[in-house]
Amino acid sequence: MRNRKFIAMFMACSLLVINACSSNNGSNTPAMTESSEKTETGAAAEKKVTGDITVTYMKSGTYDLAAEELAGKMKDKGINATVASFPWVDLRQKNTNDLITASGNYDVMSGSYYLADVYSYFSPLKEYIDRDGFGDTLTEGLMEKSEHVDGEPIGIPYGADALGLMYRKDLFEQAGLELPKTWDEFQNALKVLDEKFSKDGIVAYVGGGVTDIPYVFMSRYAGKFINKDGKYELNPELSLEAIRIGMEDYKLGPKNITGMSGDEANAMFINGKAAVLEGWPSFVRVNADDAEKSAIEGKWAVAPYPEPGLVLLSLWQMYLPKESKNKDAAWEWMKNFASEENDKHYFETYGISPIYKSTYEDQDLMTKYGHYFPGVFANLKRAQNPPFSGEAQDFMTATLGDIFSGKLTPEKGIETINEKWKTLEVPASLMESAKRNNQIAD
Repeated sequence: MRNRKFIAMFMACSLLVINACSSNNGSNTPAMTESSEKTETGAAAEKKVTGDITVTYMKSGTYDLAAEELAGKMKDKGINATVASFPWVDLRQKNTNDLITASGNYDVMSGSYYLADVYSYFSPLKEYIDRDGFGDTLTEGLMEKSEHVDGEPIGIPYGADALGLMYRKDLFEQAGLELPKTWDEFQNALKVLDEKFSKDGIVAYVGGGVTDIPYVFMSRYAGKFINKDGKYELNPELSLEAIRIGMEDYKLGPKNITGMSGDEANAMFINGKAAVLEGWPSFVRVNADDAEKSAIEGKWAVAPYPEPGLVLLSLWQMYLPKESKNKDAAWEWMKNFASEENDKHYFETYGISPIYKSTYEDQDLMTKYGHYFPGVFANLKRAQNPPFSGEAQDFMTATLGDIFSGKLTPEKGIETINEKWKTLEVPASLMESAKRNNQIAD
């Protein structure tokens, strides 16, 4: 869910979803592939699974590269996997279109909460999970934060990341600054950093531009997302305060901040041209810690987010479409990609955030990444998914972009969002999640 270019295309797709969701797109019961004889391991009988599958991932230089590596290993086991990687917005469209047209082109799909409108097209995974004991040693609470339908898990997690504030330890020390605990303290710190280091060509703050404005807003928003009547609604007063803070922060960034991509913002920080970066830590760590690529190696860390606000959770998940032609091979792929064995390797090699407790508690990693793990852990503890359907999120994203670019006043923008949101239904699965996460107004 990163490096995203949000557009309103999902609004048209939603109409198709409403008409199509009532159809039954295949059996929910996993069928075992009879491709070889059983081999006994203790009391459990396993069957060799083979065949061809196609899997989707975001084209990011992280998840897609790990998938390509796994494809080579799975081939030796008799599973021929084709990795179809796309930029985020294309990935979402490809997945959605394939589901609502029952094309069955993809056997494993990567996504997250924004696919709530098409959850009915995914197979429940409880039988597979129980059969193989998957998830027993995951970080506590992670399976609960994965997507469910009627109490049944439909998603297998990977890449558990929380939006983060990355900062220059050396510049904070030179400026005599402590890590801010509130947004007022954060803004005061940015002003000090701007005053002291702008003359050296270092901006106080940089973010991912227009694509990350929704995350900037949510991390500063102290309100709820659903009203007591079960409809999407933003608290106007708290929304205006969050926008005010975010726009003040953007003023202390580069002049082209709203036009920057996440990659450009990350590069600016890694090249030593920004004191604070708001973005995804897992997309920064590898290059920022590489002395040959980084001007800040040994000089940066991840900070816990100030209060209040929603720290955005980026919990990628793999889904098994009901139209998959080889569900057993797809499941083998999913559990291998999200295995404890691969967790540490993918973290160190590709920067993919861990999902297993054992990786977080690894003493060698704790020693090596003392600048990274504590802040990431603190933010993950607070992190949540917002209860947004794709259409609700897209409309908010586009409108916030108009606000930050000056096309709409904040007051008019929030009014516009709430008027549109009155016409949208909150998917039942997201309503359940919103209740668990206290995202519904009293």
